Amino acid sequence: ATWSNNNKKSKSSRKLGKAASDRSLQVNDNEEENPEQPPPADPAIEKQVQENISKLASLMETTLGPAYTRIAEKQRGQMRLVIFVRTENQADFTDLDIICENTGVGHVLANKGGIVMSLTYLNCTRLSFLSAHLAAHEGDKYYAARCDNLDEILNGAKTHQYYDVSLSSHHFFVMGDLNFRCRFKEDTEDNPAVKQALKLIKKQKFQKLYDDHDELIKGIEAGDLLVDFETLPCYFNPT
Repeated sequence: ATWSNNNKKSKSSRKLGKAASDRSLQVNDNEEENPEQPPPADPAIEKQVQENISKLASLMETTLGPAYTRIAEKQRGQMRLVIFVRTENQADFTDLDIICENTGVGHVLANKGGIVMSLTYLNCTRLSFLSAHLAAHEGDKYYAARCDNLDEILNGAKTHQYYDVSLSSHHFFVMGDLNFRCRFKEDTEDNPAVKQALKLIKKQKFQKLYDDHDELIKGIEAGDLLVDFETLPCYFNPT
């Protein structure tokens, strides 16, 4: 989903990448200070996660080639976000903020939540990206939980003193495992709506399916979440 607009944290900064000019990408990586810290990760699992992240980043770099350069990456639990920019424009990006918000068990664990990255292009255009993992499962209460997760992430992962990134950015992109479902009044195989949905899937008329039944699209239209955002068309089967 995209949008355009014409908790106590500790801060650390570092400079990344080689700039073509005197400017360098200044990074503010704001880690949450939770009142209750989650138990330390199993070293073997943590090692495997880091290896997977490195493998994924290397695969992306190989696919994109030298025309693109990785300027930022962040991993929190099973969530990760990597930003690549065109190498020739690398020096045009400044003021990178990275903030994470956990919405998992006790609002502490990172099995659910989001990573927000914001950066400035040509000293005037603010771009923000959110990679989120929202609550799963079907039903009204789980749909409400997904909406609440997004609200908590946006309110907790602010890069501006007063406004969340959907208001403090010119362009804002939301992605990840959002877990929104195709919903029907009755999720049974003999439900006419479900039969019609299966026919649409078989005929690969996915946009009709999602326009009529996708929770994310319906939620945006109803104003439950991500108000005024636009979603890209989906041309693949629901899982």
